[in-house]
Amino acid sequence: MESIIKQYRTDGYYFAENVLSQDLITALKSQLTTIEPKLYIPYSDVPWGYGNLVDYGVFSLVPKHEYINNFCRTLFGSTDYTFNHLIVNNKGAFFGSAGEWHQEMSNIGTYAPGYTIDDHENFMQIYIA
Repeated sequence: MESIIKQYRTDGYYFAENVLSQDLITALKSQLTTIEPKLYIPYSDVPWGYGNLVDYGVFSLVPKHEYINNFCRTLFGSTDYTFNHLIVNNKGAFFGSAGEWHQEMSNIGTYAPGYTIDDHENFMQIYIA
């Protein structure tokens, strides 16, 4: 894990493959079909976002995932970290590219009140394609 953290700190990201099981991915996708979207892609009936799902059904298993927690414990050198939001976005054709990879920074004022851009090392985004 230390070499992974070193690469993360050097590159600003780490690409991990096959972390979530196919069963969990299937369960996440299945539950998503039961949730009413909060937002739609403009001028369409295509879902874009569902709000904060960090404590919702099967989505609540993602922040508890062993690999993800091991990564966070090693990165932060502590178990004192918080998963404050888990969002699902449909990055649709011709529109989805407008979504930023590092949304944690642009959302500091809404998802992490009291933090500033100077706190960038205290934030991390996990992106699941």
